[in-house]
Amino acid sequence: MSTASKYEKLDTLYASLPTVDCKKLCGFENCGPIQASKIETQRVEERRGFVKIHSREVWQDVHQFAFRNLPYLPEQKDFYRALVFWQPDENNFNCQFFMPAVGTCSVYGLRPIICRLFALVDNLKLRCPFGCVPTRWISNEEAKKICEEVIKIQEEETPCL
Repeated sequence: MSTASKYEKLDTLYASLPTVDCKKLCGFENCGPIQASKIETQRVEERRGFVKIHSREVWQDVHQFAFRNLPYLPEQKDFYRALVFWQPDENNFNCQFFMPAVGTCSVYGLRPIICRLFALVDNLKLRCPFGCVPTRWISNEEAKKICEEVIKIQEEETPCL
């Protein structure tokens, strides 16, 4: 499967998610740290430029943060091997693509599944604190399956040219 085909599969998966009528009140506070599949990271790099990745020295701390705060992530070690953790801004934990002056994300259309699931999962830790509600709540289990689907797309064979 070509990389372009994988991107199309990601787009189809993303399009199947409920939507949120965002009021843009939060300014994306605490937007990070971000963990993304390698295929999603590659896509951002191809279209927007380099993505800074956490060094191995801090990876364990970020991993523990992600697991503790995102209960729908699959627990298998293989799942974490399939992810990279984006280096947050040096001054805070916000994502490197957050644009505070505008209050938005510079890769919004390319954002990984972890960002797309925020405010969709029926979990108190993941609900929008400003009352933005999705067209349909998804369960922790459904979110876990969606994350697993992203990794499945990533791992599909790409033929050698």
